[in-house]
Amino acid sequence: MSHPGAGTILCLAFSPDGMCVASGGSDKAIWVWGVHSGQPVLGPLTVHTNSITSLVYSHTGSYIISGSRDCSVRVWSANSGKIAAAPVLGHTGYITFVAISPDDTEIISCDSVYLRVWNVQSGCLVFNQIVLRGIFSAAVSSNGKLIVTSSHIGRVYVWEAQTGQAVASLYYGPTTPCSVGISPNNIHILLGFSDGTIQIWDLNSNKARHSAVSGKEAIEFSMDGATLFTGYGDGTVHTWNAKTGQLVSSIQPPFPLTVSTFVFSADLLHNVVVQKSTPSSTPTMHRRITQTGEPTHGTFREHIGYISSQVVDFSPDGTRIVSGSGDKAVYIWDAHSGVPVIGPLMGHTSWINSVAYSPDGGYVASSSNDGTIRIWDANTQPPYSSEVGIVVL
Repeated sequence: MSHPGAGTILCLAFSPDGMCVASGGSDKAIWVWGVHSGQPVLGPLTVHTNSITSLVYSHTGSYIISGSRDCSVRVWSANSGKIAAAPVLGHTGYITFVAISPDDTEIISCDSVYLRVWNVQSGCLVFNQIVLRGIFSAAVSSNGKLIVTSSHIGRVYVWEAQTGQAVASLYYGPTTPCSVGISPNNIHILLGFSDGTIQIWDLNSNKARHSAVSGKEAIEFSMDGATLFTGYGDGTVHTWNAKTGQLVSSIQPPFPLTVSTFVFSADLLHNVVVQKSTPSSTPTMHRRITQTGEPTHGTFREHIGYISSQVVDFSPDGTRIVSGSGDKAVYIWDAHSGVPVIGPLMGHTSWINSVAYSPDGGYVASSSNDGTIRIWDANTQPPYSSEVGIVVL
């Protein structure tokens, strides 16, 4: 089925049950597709007047929340495709991200100037809008209770999401952090600076520590928040103790490829993927390391094109890894051995910009700059075709 107006896919979201995938893009429309059939279930949903920049399902799967360059946030019924709540119209800049609270009652939205929390049903502000004078970065805690922002005025705030009260702040002046993140255990806040320096802010003591930690290309907490990984342009990977800031280990791989991102499995201890890539057509590698920083066997080398952080994902059980690349191919790997078990899965005619496993691990979705989303059976073995659906946008 053709989308009413060609455009680039800018965001994707799987439904919680893994049966549907929602897509939005530059054509201002949202479509919902059946994973099994590849056919449209809903759409086009066409209230927005500019590109769709962010999509998220509610935790129950009842709603789809969309953010747009038209400065609005909309709530849709995931069953009927109809508008399910009053629009959020208070933003003055385009929406950069949307999130929803764990109980599905509040929407968190952000533009370059304002951070706001809204009631899902009424569209009313839960607390008064916060003027931040130019947001550099924002992050929401995993439990939905805290919001962290960094702004042009040189101050980092931690906000209580229910009340809008600032519960902590640090002032940096002209050295304002340009990125922020929250550890999965909601204890540490990560502050990144333009010179590559990283600080870890301990919320229990309300102090920023460990300014010696640095990572020029990539930085990420482990899923339990206990370990910090940093990557560099020469392929070096450092592992840090997030509590003390002490260097645990350092790995210098024998290949000069930039570390661009880290992707974690759900077991917390193994199968951490260090993704190294170049924008040229040279081979791209993935190398696994354990949480202690020790490298394990398994170098993934099949792709011949650039891989970005959006095109690697673990299966829910952590046993497989799916990847896409500028070479238009999708591979599924054994996470322990590094051997490709399915692939190359060919069909896209341009570079792949996103891949994702369904929550049940049975399917993989891939989107491409060719304007299509393809749904693959993640368990079909070669030589049989494993494509189960295609969406032409």
